[in-house]
Amino acid sequence: MGRLVGVVPPRAVVGTDGVRIIEGRRERFVSYAQVTAVDCASEGVWLRRAEGDVLLRTFAGRAGTAPRAPSMHTLALYHRVREARAVGMGGAVAPGKLALLERKGRSVGEWLERLRGLPQQGDYRQMGLESDELLRVLLDARSPVERRVAAAAALSARDEPGMRERVRIAGAATANPRLRVAIDAVTDERLDEAAIAEALADEESARAAEP
Repeated sequence: MGRLVGVVPPRAVVGTDGVRIIEGRRERFVSYAQVTAVDCASEGVWLRRAEGDVLLRTFAGRAGTAPRAPSMHTLALYHRVREARAVGMGGAVAPGKLALLERKGRSVGEWLERLRGLPQQGDYRQMGLESDELLRVLLDARSPVERRVAAAAALSARDEPGMRERVRIAGAATANPRLRVAIDAVTDERLDEAAIAEALADEESARAAEP
């Protein structure tokens, strides 16, 4: 029998305007402007395009032998591309969409319950918020604490590979200790509403103290 030779995955360089794919001496660039969606699969990360999908392959093996679930490396690449695309394509999230994240006098429990039901795609009855838009709010240090906690809650409820863990990592990266605890709280099944309320109260107190 001949020796099985593994397939070396191409190198993906993730930028703010697109992904550069390097495979041996060949290079190609895929602009985020062409990408309509980013999906995660066991064999790698798919860039969905109208003119043909592109696979950022992370599995070093023969076709048909990929594992059943994405590896940690694949998940990391998936979230890196999603975040870079959100920033690169970004601009501001529409004010009408940001309003969906506001508490508006609701109790913490009612507010979080509503956030978990936010649709990704809107229709004639209700506006939606894409996961990329929520990531943009969560990662934006200029966003108010209320919006960042709201974005974390909405993202944690979405059935996307590794999303809950990604929200936890984003929370751990913040320098605001109460915000960090609040983001961790919305990803925990044993929801700590008091910790979330404390983070929101801190922001309200700071706002009231402004001249």
